[in-house]
Amino acid sequence: MVPQHSIQLLEGIVEGCRKSKKHSHLLRVHGYLHKHGLEGHVLLGNHLVTVLVEARKLDCARVTFDMLLYRKEYSWTSLITGYVKHGKPHYALCLYECMKTNADIQPIGHTFVALLKACAKVKCLQKGLEIHSDIDKLGLDKKDVFIGSALIDMYSKCGSILRAQEVFDNLKSRNVVCWNTLILAHIESGYCQNALSCFAKMQRDGICPDYVTYICVLKACSCIQAIDEGMKVHSELERQGLFHCNGKVGNALLDMYGKCGLPSLANEVFNRLPSRDVVSWTSIIAAYVDKGDAHRALFYFDQMRSNAVYANAVTYICCIKACGILNGLSKGEALHRDIKRDDNLRSNPVIGNALIDMYMKCGELTKAREVFDELTVKDVAAWSSLITGYTEKGHAVEILDCLKQIEFQGVIADTTLLISMLKACIKLRATERAYSIYAEIERKGLLGTNSLLGNIIVDMYSKFGYILKSQQIFNRLPARDLVSWNVLMAAYTDLGLAEQTANCLEKMRVEGVSPDAISFVCALKAHGIMGAIDKGTELHGEIERQGLLVKDSLVGSSLVDMYARCGALPKALEVFHKLPSRDVVSWTAVMEGYAQLGESENVFHAFNSMLAEHILPDPVTFIVILNVCSHTGLFIKGQTYFEVMSKAFGITPIISHHNCLVDTFVRLGHLDKMPRIFERVPFRPDSVSQRTILSACCKWGGFEHAQNAFKHASL
Repeated sequence: MVPQHSIQLLEGIVEGCRKSKKHSHLLRVHGYLHKHGLEGHVLLGNHLVTVLVEARKLDCARVTFDMLLYRKEYSWTSLITGYVKHGKPHYALCLYECMKTNADIQPIGHTFVALLKACAKVKCLQKGLEIHSDIDKLGLDKKDVFIGSALIDMYSKCGSILRAQEVFDNLKSRNVVCWNTLILAHIESGYCQNALSCFAKMQRDGICPDYVTYICVLKACSCIQAIDEGMKVHSELERQGLFHCNGKVGNALLDMYGKCGLPSLANEVFNRLPSRDVVSWTSIIAAYVDKGDAHRALFYFDQMRSNAVYANAVTYICCIKACGILNGLSKGEALHRDIKRDDNLRSNPVIGNALIDMYMKCGELTKAREVFDELTVKDVAAWSSLITGYTEKGHAVEILDCLKQIEFQGVIADTTLLISMLKACIKLRATERAYSIYAEIERKGLLGTNSLLGNIIVDMYSKFGYILKSQQIFNRLPARDLVSWNVLMAAYTDLGLAEQTANCLEKMRVEGVSPDAISFVCALKAHGIMGAIDKGTELHGEIERQGLLVKDSLVGSSLVDMYARCGALPKALEVFHKLPSRDVVSWTAVMEGYAQLGESENVFHAFNSMLAEHILPDPVTFIVILNVCSHTGLFIKGQTYFEVMSKAFGITPIISHHNCLVDTFVRLGHLDKMPRIFERVPFRPDSVSQRTILSACCKWGGFEHAQNAFKHASL
């Protein structure tokens, strides 16, 4: 029997270890108690359990707990809380089952809060419902705001936001913690607008927001780019003085402006922060990267280092992305070397995916593949990065190899990877594989779950020439957003189905979808094809009102093209001269307009003026030029432009360019030159080539030459 004064002395030593955080001394005390069989002492043992949990010595705490002759409620709660806090939620839930077998032990509020956190961590809704039932039996769910908040959090993390809202609605009293938990629950469930509505109701109910509330609301504004609401919160923070006294609030405000595409305002906030941590620096870097200003982003990264702030994984991901935007290989390689020196960064799969993407954008496909091969876990995001890179660079063999490996290894593709695979198939025109992927999507019922996936399938069938199938898929989409309509309009436009394109614009308006720049570009092309100048003029007025003529150069170029196609060259030139910047598309549209009116000299003059503005021609420009040479009988000039196109501008001739040259020869009766042209063509001539030969045959005779040309055209 150990004297009482010795027990009291040991209790004092244990408490002293707790206060001084001398964990090594605590373990020695634990060893002494174990040696002398004192772990089972009720007061000393229970106290030791709580102190060992605080010291994160969970195994020792459990051994002591199991040795206890009588376990007090606070020992159960302490060990359950410790398991949850230190990443062992399953242990906590198992211990609770043991606790329930002790009829004389009743859990308290803290016990349930810890258990609900455990359910949230393992996302086990069924276990959460069981614990909620236990809480309900004790009548704690409506009275205790902390349990109520824990229930709201648990249900939202387990994917049941409706149950979370129901718990909140049934609470007898609601403090700021309850409101904050509900607001965050809506954000994490993807209902950011609901979160802002909760914030407004909270204020109407007379609950004063705290700094956590404002951080949550700013996060909601970031997600849905609710800049007006975000600015109101900013004003309130300034009024209350919270901006300067809480660094997390400043960082949330900085992040909000960055996510809303306003890096200049983010920069103002950044410059006013009383102190800047890695989150502050990373947020300003991300703001500029997202806006495409990679130079400024990397400037801030260098400044961050000079201020002795160490980058985290998110910082590196942003900077690697900046290097990809700039094709900054040397800087990207330097970042890669830094990452290799840090075990945690080196094993981070998101950083690995960012490196693959960066090397692909810089044209270093071999290095991208090396990074991929070194990944310990090749997840669907890594495969997606690799396939996307190969697709953008047009490496067909590598793409097919990736698709085979994915199939062989049984990789379960998510929507992002499926989209990357379909884009690759479209690029390669790998129809059979594309249809196989589509069949898998249908089998899994994924078509209606992701609008991006549905949109890419609509695009795929149109690119393969099955516009009716595209329309069928489009009609099945559960929610047709702006992108869906634009994809279908672009499909009709590419096939020259102008009337259907114009109808799409009207239908999307009826469904409440407002057109954007891409919609207007498609519609303008359609009206140009149909010669519907009145409709085109109506769109012109709408474009002017929305300021798109200044904001989007492609809209301006399309407007010039529409007027030119409708034969309204003066109007086309009027728009052309008003454009804030003129690109190759707008110049080519003007040339096309002159060509339609037979003003060949003005076509060549416009071409030279374009070059004088340092704007390089594209393949379409040369189709216009060569057509003009053909129709005006400028045989030598046409040959000269054909050679200049490839030698001076590096444009590889396509079949349309060769057809223009053939047309020039046949118009002048040079049928003997046609076989030689087709000998040089690296691909099979099309129906236009054959019609040109037939018309030449009818006009000039020379059936032998025509037959010879057909022979070469069919090889």
